[in-house]
Amino acid sequence: MPSSTRSHICVWRRRDTPGLEWCRFESTGIRGSLLVDLEGSRRFVTYAVRRDGKWHTRRATVDQEDWSGRRRLVLRVDRRGRWFSGRRELEWAEGLLDVDLGVTPSTNTLPIRRLHLRVGDSAELTAVWVKFPSLEVRPLAQRYTRLGPSTYRYQSLVDGKVAFTAQLTMDGDGAVRRYAGLFQRLD
Repeated sequence: MPSSTRSHICVWRRRDTPGLEWCRFESTGIRGSLLVDLEGSRRFVTYAVRRDGKWHTRRATVDQEDWSGRRRLVLRVDRRGRWFSGRRELEWAEGLLDVDLGVTPSTNTLPIRRLHLRVGDSAELTAVWVKFPSLEVRPLAQRYTRLGPSTYRYQSLVDGKVAFTAQLTMDGDGAVRRYAGLFQRLD
């Protein structure tokens, strides 16, 4: 798992669309850059996620550029657990612990590290999900199940029913090595 004392770098190739991502796990968060084709347009995305020592998201910044220009999204969490998008409070997100940037597998590490699941255990949570390329922010119910020492099943849930499932293979540092059908790490 990414330790608090060293950096861990990952490079992923998209499997569903042309795209490549570089990411660095650091002692206080994650930052990355990717070039990806989304909805027929090439987009350059940079992001930074700050976390605390318990792997709770404290801030997320996303910059997205395409032919039409650059857009920025800033999410932050105050000490009381209230989430804000810019100055606007996201009342539905109060108390949520995780951000899920839908364009990268890097943010799956946050709940996996925080939950400390044993093999066979599962947990449900709601993440503050950022949809790409719209940068729309909404709640997304999720379930993580630990299938083996380095394998998890990720599921997104809509009205309590499974809407999407993928198997995640993690490395020894807790970062995604393979996200079935979507991302493959280049070693």
